[in-house]
Amino acid sequence: MIVMNECFLANAGSKYDIDLSLPLRLQKRALLKALGFPGDPKLKGCRSSEAKKVKQFLDEYCSEGCPFLIIVSEKPMHTLVPPLFVVNSSDSVQWRDDQGVKQVISTDKALAVIGQYPQTTWVEFTPRPWNERAIAGRLIYTSMDNQVLEIQQCTVPAKLINDRQLPTYVGELSFLEVTRRGYLDDSRRLREIGYLNICSFGVIRSICRAMPPMGSFEELRLISRLPTLEFAFTETGRLMAIDIDWPAQYVEKKRGR
Repeated sequence: MIVMNECFLANAGSKYDIDLSLPLRLQKRALLKALGFPGDPKLKGCRSSEAKKVKQFLDEYCSEGCPFLIIVSEKPMHTLVPPLFVVNSSDSVQWRDDQGVKQVISTDKALAVIGQYPQTTWVEFTPRPWNERAIAGRLIYTSMDNQVLEIQQCTVPAKLINDRQLPTYVGELSFLEVTRRGYLDDSRRLREIGYLNICSFGVIRSICRAMPPMGSFEELRLISRLPTLEFAFTETGRLMAIDIDWPAQYVEKKRGR
């Protein structure tokens, strides 16, 4: 069984002043912030056991009348599927548990579920960043002169590149820059395999320019090879770092442990 190594950032903790008592997702979020990656300015979080604060955040976001997420970060993590609540209205919440099972519940039921998580669990509230104009993306960093960018509009990171009808781009960058010739070559290759709706060169260039300095990615590479940044690029041209992953953070759980 493949699980997440929750001590993965132990060696980097003191260097970047990361609170290692937090769930790994929050540790990684703190690391990205320390390295200058732009995050979600509307994100608010607390421990799941802080019932009054959880209810306060829930009421606050419900009053805005827009869909929002409640992101659950467990410690310890039981599976690779993080629980998630998508709140569409005060009467309609889609809950995904840590087995990937989804069901529609009420906000009262959502509060009850959150209240049952261990005290080490955190919940974070944020407006849903994904819509028909937002772009979901990944940047796989190999070295200063080689990166791979994968983006697609009107989707979510888990479904990235799945739909060949949506605006898409997959291509190689060098020093976090895209050239027009490289863009045209990548676009041609995408069309040959059925992706006919290609994101514009201007969009790719804007995403590249919104990335933090190269040195920030080098710091991530020094932690472990092939850091992969998951991000959103909003309709207003804002880049938001969502998560960072490394292949080495996944380990096989020994039987009986």
